[in-house]
Parts: sequence; C-alpha cells; structure tokens
Amino acid sequence: MTKMARFLFSALILYALTACETAPAPPTTTPTEMPTETTTIIPSPTGTNKPTNTPELFKLSFQAFNDYNGNGKMDEGELPLEGILTRASTGECITGTDGTCKIKGVPKGDNTISFTDSRNVSLEEKMRYILPSESEIRTIEDGLSVRVDGSGKVALVPLGQGLFTLPFSAKTIYSVSNYYDLDLSSCPVGSEPHTCANIRDWRGGKTTYDNHTGIDFLATLGTPILAVAPGNVIHVASDSASGNYVIIQIDPTYVVHYNHLNTISLTENTFVDRGQEIGTVGSTGNFSTPHLHLELQKDGTPIDFYKDLNSLSSLNYWTKLNTPVSPQ
Repeated sequence: MTKMARFLFSALILYALTACETAPAPPTTTPTEMPTETTTIIPSPTGTNKPTNTPELFKLSFQAFNDYNGNGKMDEGELPLEGILTRASTGECITGTDGTCKIKGVPKGDNTISFTDSRNVSLEEKMRYILPSESEIRTIEDGLSVRVDGSGKVALVPLGQGLFTLPFSAKTIYSVSNYYDLDLSSCPVGSEPHTCANIRDWRGGKTTYDNHTGIDFLATLGTPILAVAPGNVIHVASDSASGNYVIIQIDPTYVVHYNHLNTISLTENTFVDRGQEIGTVGSTGNFSTPHLHLELQKDGTPIDFYKDLNSLSSLNYWTKLNTPVSPQ
C-alpha cells in the first residue's frame, strides 16, 4: 500500500469513530400521570360530620285520668289513674299514683300510642274508652295519635269506663221516675205492670215498670236536653207514642233515642258534640208528665246504661261507674 493509500484509510476510520460518538441518543418516553380524584370534607358547624337523616328523639310524658265529663281536659275533681300501661314504638311505661309516666326516644312527628288498663280491678271498673274531646270517642284499643314536637308538653290520656254523660247541665234539677227493666219476661196478663214480680232495675229494686226500655228523667217543661255523646243525627220525627224524638248514631254499634221532646234544635244528617243542646223536655206522645225518655240501643236492641249490681258480666256505660256526670 502506498503512503497516500494508507493516509486515506486512516482518515476513513477516524471519521467513522467520530460519527458514532456524536450520534444523538434515541428519545426516551416518560409515562403520563393520570389525574387523581380528591374529596373535600366540609365540616359541620359543630366540627363533627353527622348523617342528616337521623330522626330527632324526645322524651314523651303522659297523664291518665278518669274524664267524668268527657271533654278531654283534666278538670277539678277528676282523679288520676294509676296502672295504665302506655306503649309507643320505642318503649312503654305504666302510670304511677299521679297518673303520669314517661317514654324516652320517641321520634318527632305523629306517633300512635296504645293503652291498656292493667289495674287489678273488676271488669266494670276497667277503662274502656278514650274521650279526646267533646266531638270524639275512641275505644282504649284504638289508642291515640300524639304529635311530638319537643316542647315537653304532657300528653293527656282522658279515659272513661263508659262513654255517656248526663243529658242535663250541672245546674239542672231532675229525678228518675223509671229505670230500665232488666227482667226479660213480661208480667202476667191482668197484673199491674208497675208492681208485678217480673220487673227489676239495675239496683235490684222496682223503680221501673214492665218492659221499660230506657230511663225516664223528670224535669221542668222546657229544660234544655244535652247530647250524652257525640254522633250523627240519623232521625228526627214525631209519633203518637214517642212524641217528638231524635235518634243519634254514636258509632256503628250504638244509637241513643231522646223521646217526648217539647222542641227539637237539630236536623237530620248533622253532627252533634257531647253537651250540645238537642231540644227541650216535653210531654209529647203518650205521656202528660214532662220528662225525657233516654234509651240506649246496641245493634238494634235496647240495653241499660247502668251496670246490673246483681250480674258479674253486666257493664256500665256512664263515664263514671253507675254515676251519670254532667258534661258542663
């Protein structure tokens, strides 16, 4: 190889080495980072995060009493009731000697409260009705709807052994001439229906007459007559026997007849409250003496307002045992 050839070969080698050293490095790929979600917690005003759907709970107080006049209020002389079992959805309690008890954890709003007379007393002394107002009657099994608002107000539980009050105001002077005849058999033909053996009133006496189906209250002509319970006026009429009369439907089971009225203050298909005037005492029909014939019917059959003292199974229908109390 000539001197010139060797020089050119060396130059080529040097050029090749220099090209390799200065070649740019291949590009590198940096992975793209995906954005991540973040949650911002906004603290509650108290600094504690609480669920918004937690119901407010309150302590509910009750007071049970014998509501003699049936107006839903605890008036002077109406006694508290001990031993009334009171149940809410969150618990239960039994009233003490002052008639009160409390249930904790009752939710805000309308709550259905049930009651049971758990006293160790005879059947006729048990409370069978709730008397929330002059316009309402409920059985004790029905319970009450109580609105809880956190005010701390005591829920009154007005109870009655029966559901009826006296058909007169407290100032009215009256007397009973004839009670309901408890004897189901008729007097012998030709005998005196007021004195025969087959008559008996609720006390065992004979202040009645044969097959008398109600109570005769003697009072002065024109004395106002009051509704003994709330209900619907289903019939207003007059005939030769009952005179001017009114029939009031208390519920699907009970109706009350008011007979021999002088005047009538009601019309059919209207609703009356307890203690509302329905008419005045008269002597219309087959009697000349002013009086009110008050008759209670159960499923169309006359029954006595009073408990038969000689029968364990007999029931009393007055708000206070065998004692009609004025509604006003």
